[in-house]
Amino acid sequence: MFQKVYAVFFSPTGNTKVLTETLAEQLAVSYDVPCEVIDFTRLQARTVPENTERVPSGTDWNQFSHQYTFTPDDLVVFGMPTYAGKLPNKILPFVRSGFAGNGAAAAALVTFGNRSFDNALAELCACLNEGGFATIGAAAFAAQHAFAWDEKAPAFRKVYNQYLEHETADVFAEKDPTAAAGTADMMTEDRQAGMPGFGRPDPRDFNELKAFGKAIQKKITEWSAVPGNRTELSEAKSQSIFVPGKADAPYYTPTGLDGKPENFLKAKPKTDWERCTGCGTCAAVCPMGSIAGRDGRWETTGICIKCHACVKACPEGAKYFDDEAYLSHRAMLVRDYTKRCEPCWFV
Repeated sequence: MFQKVYAVFFSPTGNTKVLTETLAEQLAVSYDVPCEVIDFTRLQARTVPENTERVPSGTDWNQFSHQYTFTPDDLVVFGMPTYAGKLPNKILPFVRSGFAGNGAAAAALVTFGNRSFDNALAELCACLNEGGFATIGAAAFAAQHAFAWDEKAPAFRKVYNQYLEHETADVFAEKDPTAAAGTADMMTEDRQAGMPGFGRPDPRDFNELKAFGKAIQKKITEWSAVPGNRTELSEAKSQSIFVPGKADAPYYTPTGLDGKPENFLKAKPKTDWERCTGCGTCAAVCPMGSIAGRDGRWETTGICIKCHACVKACPEGAKYFDDEAYLSHRAMLVRDYTKRCEPCWFV
């Protein structure tokens, strides 16, 4: 039925990668075909010049293009994280232009940090359909929020404690009597465990992922029994999937502890120079290629999408955020979004 199953994903902190690969491997085993991974998290996987040796240092790699192509004999599991209720806006152009489905069957999967996937799944399905895929299933899974990795950095813990100490519990208590207690909980030592989606995906999630995979197989079996090939049926089958949300909806506006909008688009990770050893790990994992260094001093000089890849990867806990609007939004997430969100899927 299929010649190959693909696991395709953008996954700066690894949770989308784990879920996408697990589902793809399950399907590959079921159909007894190879499973190939296309990880386009790193900038080089999205931008490939004809001859890298001739590209001058400091060149903007976004001027180059790369496209992955598939066939009607392929089954593609396509995974993306949710950023502000949609797909990451700096990666979206590549999702739209970097893949040619040519009638390949696809399963869309998004992860979210236990707040809401909002319109991300609808947007991913729309991108796949527009790219020539036959989208036969879609799923949203909660995962540990990327902001949880902040707690690795001692400098962040110091800054965050200072920020919370300046917040008066009385202000929140006027709006919500339980808010004061919530603010106090933010000061506990094991705050990473208190972040939305901590420890996810977990065994319950993987059981749901397995069920989603079986539902996809069942649909494919029914689909294949209909006369005609996958290319002819792709539009009809894609439209039969209902997923919540609107692909063209605006991005979610982050709010702070006081419920007011917070804008931290220009926030960039800082470096604790007392801990930094100049290893360059942060630069190697940055999906935007935005971290540059000289003489062992690595700093974010380009666009930051707040993915936290550098924060998680730093072996010394030297990368951290200290933007006040960011701190307020993060504290709000801890206070309001720790209740477990269950995965959901559609076929």
